[in-house]
Amino acid sequence: MKRLKFLLFIFAFFFPFFCGMRGFFACDQSIVFDGGYRLLRGQIPYRDFCLPFGPVVLWIQAAFFIIFGVNYFAYLLHAAISNLVFTMVSFSLLRRACRDDLAVTVGTLLSSIFFYPQFGTPWFEQTGFFFSLLSLYLLWDDRFPFVAGLFQSLSILSKQNAGLLMLILLLPIAKRRYRFLLGLGTGLLIFAIWLLIFSSWTGFVRSVYDIPRTIGWERIGYLFNPARVRWILIGSPLRILVLIVSTISLVKGSEWPIPGLIAYHYFFALITDNQPENCLPYLGIIIGITIAHLLRRWRWSYLTLVLILMVLGMRSAYRRDVQDIFTHTTTFTPIGIGPWRPLRWGEPTPIWQLQVKRSDVIRLYHYLKGEDRPFFIFPDFTIFYGMVGKPPPQPLLFFDPGLTYYRSQNQVIDRMVLSALKRNRVELVIIEKISYFGTPKRMEDFPLTFRFVRERYRPEREFGIFIVLRRVR
Repeated sequence: MKRLKFLLFIFAFFFPFFCGMRGFFACDQSIVFDGGYRLLRGQIPYRDFCLPFGPVVLWIQAAFFIIFGVNYFAYLLHAAISNLVFTMVSFSLLRRACRDDLAVTVGTLLSSIFFYPQFGTPWFEQTGFFFSLLSLYLLWDDRFPFVAGLFQSLSILSKQNAGLLMLILLLPIAKRRYRFLLGLGTGLLIFAIWLLIFSSWTGFVRSVYDIPRTIGWERIGYLFNPARVRWILIGSPLRILVLIVSTISLVKGSEWPIPGLIAYHYFFALITDNQPENCLPYLGIIIGITIAHLLRRWRWSYLTLVLILMVLGMRSAYRRDVQDIFTHTTTFTPIGIGPWRPLRWGEPTPIWQLQVKRSDVIRLYHYLKGEDRPFFIFPDFTIFYGMVGKPPPQPLLFFDPGLTYYRSQNQVIDRMVLSALKRNRVELVIIEKISYFGTPKRMEDFPLTFRFVRERYRPEREFGIFIVLRRVR
């Protein structure tokens, strides 16, 4: 078993690293990279830039940048090490829960496939799932409930819905509940003190509550959308198989928290904009414990379904199905420049009717390095700030209407962006002709900023979808 455990952990480290370097979806994968880099440059969440979630994943990414430098390797390493630790904790939890070598092996392997490989790079939800697992692990045998509460506070401060939903599940299994809640309250209190002393309470309320609350209510409405429910339950062969094995786990009478974990997966998938494949972190624990409880005549039929599920999960991660744009990508070519290594660029990488070509990214990178001037890029490829080594000059971590800025009456945020561009003396503006949520539409949300850009900047170069404008002196 020791040799097999070692092989499982080796796989848990290298598989997400391999999946994560296949392609780049700027709309999602720039966010944590840019956020970690902002912290490295001395910017403070909520005070210096808007962030609709907790800052924990950005703190972790900044630590990786400090140790390994600002590059894509450090980005992938964060996800790979997180997946390894998650898998090791899942293994230990399964050993405690069932003491069945086959069940532990299968469950651990599934955990390593369905935690980070599906997304590939650091993300808010995965960080929330990670700390909730640590909390569940400690509460399983009623060990260190105060520390479990601290971990759960970190989960909430990674992604609110991920952490709060798991809190509902954990409370019934916390035998010394007051100590667990004391740890939770202590973690949140420390964060509140940090906000008051180092950050901004007003900025936090605006970023985390005031701006995104409309989207929050809309996503609760997803629960009553039959089309979305069908899409999550039976939208692909993998989802159908997950539904079947989850149903078997329920029917065969698994004890709490297994029914709660199954409900957590589906409820979380319903109220988030993630693909369902990215919302199954505890599938390995569910299936491992189910295998241990099944009678022999049921076990091998169930294992056959699980084996197929395992193959489909690996295929989904390998093909990057969670990021919609890689559906027709046929090759992944090493980008081969400086801090971008070991990223492999997907060909094609389509954004609606246009493509983002590897050669255009390389040419823009070399141009910006050669210019060595402050620049502003809009809206999605904010990863360029860290790659080029220039500070992000405006206060939005990403441009998402209703999430990071108001859908209507956005004058306050518009003025904040315009003021920051002037204050930081931005020399170059790079505008993406097309982006996943639409460039022209999002430019209309910032009329003051882009009127200033039209008046003060003139087009100078084009690199595929990227238009470079230079300030007129």
